[in-house]
Amino acid sequence: MSATNTNSSVIQPRWLVLGLLGTGQLMLILDVTVVAIALPHMGTSLGISREVLTRVVSGYSLTFGGLLLLGGKAADRFGPKPVVLAGLGVFTAASLAVGLAETGPALLGGRAAQGVGAAMLSSAALSSVVRVFDGDERNRALGIWSALGGGGAALGVLLGGLITAGPGWPWVFFINGPAGVVVYALLTRYLPALPASETAGGRADVVGAAVPATPQWTITDLVRHVGQTQHWVAEIIERRITDPAQLPTEMAVLPADPRQWQAWLSESAQRVASSCSDDALDAPVFNPAGDDRPGTRFWMSSVLSETVVHGFDAASAAGRPAGIDAGIAAVLITSHLAMLTSPTWEMQRPESARAIRGTGQTLQWLATDTAGAWFVERRPDGATWQPGTRQADVTVTGPARSLLLTLTRRLPLTGREATSISVDGDTGLARHWLGNTAHVSG
Repeated sequence: MSATNTNSSVIQPRWLVLGLLGTGQLMLILDVTVVAIALPHMGTSLGISREVLTRVVSGYSLTFGGLLLLGGKAADRFGPKPVVLAGLGVFTAASLAVGLAETGPALLGGRAAQGVGAAMLSSAALSSVVRVFDGDERNRALGIWSALGGGGAALGVLLGGLITAGPGWPWVFFINGPAGVVVYALLTRYLPALPASETAGGRADVVGAAVPATPQWTITDLVRHVGQTQHWVAEIIERRITDPAQLPTEMAVLPADPRQWQAWLSESAQRVASSCSDDALDAPVFNPAGDDRPGTRFWMSSVLSETVVHGFDAASAAGRPAGIDAGIAAVLITSHLAMLTSPTWEMQRPESARAIRGTGQTLQWLATDTAGAWFVERRPDGATWQPGTRQADVTVTGPARSLLLTLTRRLPLTGREATSISVDGDTGLARHWLGNTAHVSG
């Protein structure tokens, strides 16, 4: 069967639905890379600083990633179709507002609104794909959906250059207008009104259910960790903490009523996004990685990583696949390895730091859908990493999304059919690295 039993007569144009939803998803992915190319022109045109330009990208990514869980929750409660249409409408309107922006605050506000719409659209669209298709056709549809990540990132670089050199940077955003209107009109007609999957009576069972990607946790643990982490990071940045001995020791309290969790998570996401203000980006703040990044920029990357990895946890708990942009996954792999090889890791997790030392053993992580390549060497004085490709004792190759989820132990190292990952060389060496680095909190 190629569609759900109860709606097979309604969902005949399912491949058209996939094409429309895929087009919407592609718009969201393009807005990560296409904007990066246009940034210098935007800065010159609007006379805005480098710090504000940085937030043009991070503001969208953080809002997008930070609200994915809430977008999925809304799709479960109200059904995917209204959330898809609302998200697409918000994203399209915000894109036009960004293109018309004449000041930095207007530009950043529009980008944040784009992120809100993107989170709603992406979560609900993937839910629709999973429910519209069945069996082998679902696997094919999800394969196409996953391919949008790498393809969209590459296409964004090309389109960003062409549009910026042609009609100008505002059209990087204006182009979403006609595309969004056409997709909206067609989805209104062809996307089936699938029923909501959340029921009030099932809430008590859900909050105590285990998270499949991290069986040590329940849904309650996951929600608590995400919200507490965002509040904790926000406090570090707000107080401009530079001494690790002064890091916050008290954590935010999870509301006892699950009906308040959505508002609590929204509050924590808004707080951490607001803490990353222009004056905080280069302010003295503790950087656990010990590299040359200002601390706030490290914490922004850390929160994005938490959001993406735990968004995957939430999706697995809901029985839905989680799409992760290949470019974002590559950035998070870099941050992950930078943290594992930092002096702070030695202090916080000495057993792990000792276990990943070695006598020159080497590992290569190689992405197939981006230019990402990471070379790790286990030295007697500690593990190090550097970008690029070199001959290694073991090479792990696959999509950036799969590499990230494998490095954080959300996906198995073996099982190529499910992950598209291949291992060439000493598999035991790769297993040793994963067994002594990844941890539950992601």
